[in-house]
Amino acid sequence: MSSTSAFDIDVSNLSKSFGSNQVLKGINFTIRSGDFVGLMGPNGAGKSTLIKILAGVYRATSGEIRLGGRTVNSLVESQEVGFIHQELGLVEGLTIAENLTLGMPPKRILGPLLNKRAEREDAARALSRVGLDLHVDTPLSDLTAGEKTLVAVARVFDRGARILVVDETTSTLPPAD
Repeated sequence: MSSTSAFDIDVSNLSKSFGSNQVLKGINFTIRSGDFVGLMGPNGAGKSTLIKILAGVYRATSGEIRLGGRTVNSLVESQEVGFIHQELGLVEGLTIAENLTLGMPPKRILGPLLNKRAEREDAARALSRVGLDLHVDTPLSDLTAGEKTLVAVARVFDRGARILVVDETTSTLPPAD
């Protein structure tokens, strides 16, 4: 019998209904630490609904989600789980660095003085981790769809995620990425 890792995900008998429309019924799966799993199915099969339940956007009608053996309402209860949804959550009018720091407390030198240099250095390290060789002051609007996806991945990993759940964002990536 194998032991449970802090990164193991177990879903048991998960169901979701919107009114009388049952979208998911009796979903069961286990993902062990180190696994790479893809969900496949036609449009309307419930893939995005399942991911939104795992992300806490929707609540399951019934069933259980466990992370590392602990029952949770959603996987976002752990900082080590990051989600990237179809729409990426990036802001076109901002630079790469601004998108990477969006929603984070600003880095400060002293009191109200912001440390933009440290933020750009952190952003450059985050891009480097995903193999993206772009200047952090580049406007997001200048990037390809694949580069935007990698910026979203860099942001999630930079915030401490060790488990990444994506919803169709890889469809815009070149095969090598």
